[in-house]
Amino acid sequence: MDHVVGDLLLAVDSYPDQLSLNLQHASIDVLFDLAQADLELVDWSKAVTFQCEPGLPVALVDPTRLVRALGHLIRCAAECTLPGEAIQVKACRRQGGPAIVIGTVNPVRPGKVGSRTQQAPSSHKDDRPARSTLAKDVRVVVSRNLLDAHGAKLLILPKGRPTEIFSFPLPLS
Repeated sequence: MDHVVGDLLLAVDSYPDQLSLNLQHASIDVLFDLAQADLELVDWSKAVTFQCEPGLPVALVDPTRLVRALGHLIRCAAECTLPGEAIQVKACRRQGGPAIVIGTVNPVRPGKVGSRTQQAPSSHKDDRPARSTLAKDVRVVVSRNLLDAHGAKLLILPKGRPTEIFSFPLPLS
C-alpha cells in the first residue's frame, strides 16, 4: 500500500528533483533480474525478454526506484501490444552511453528459423496508441518522475522506431 500511495504522490508531484534517491552502482543485468522478479510477483500473461548488450558500464541508480519505473513501463507497454507480440527490454548503446529500450517483438513461430525481431514495413500503419495518451497514463507519469530524479529523460514512442514504445538513457555517475 505504501508503494501505491508513493506512486500516486509521484504522479501529481511536479518536483521529482526533490525525490531522495539511494544511488548505488548496479550492473544492468542485476537491474533486469530484479525487474523480472518483480514481474513474476503479479498475474502476468505477456512474454517479456530481457537482453543486455555485452560490455555496458554499470549504472549509478537507485535500484528500487529504477526497477519500479521499469515495471510500470513494461506493464504499460504490454497493454498497447497486439496479441502474439512479446515485450523486449533491451540495454544497448545509444548516443555514447547505455540506454534502456522497451519495445515489441514478434516471436519466431515454432519450426521457423529466423530473427526474433521483425521490423515493421515502412508502409505499415502505426497501430501504437497516441503519444499523448501514453504520456497521461499514471504509470508513465510516475516512471517519468522517477527517471527525471535520476537525470534521465523518458522518450515515449520515439519517432522512426516503430517497434519501440519507451526508451531512456541510464545515468553513469
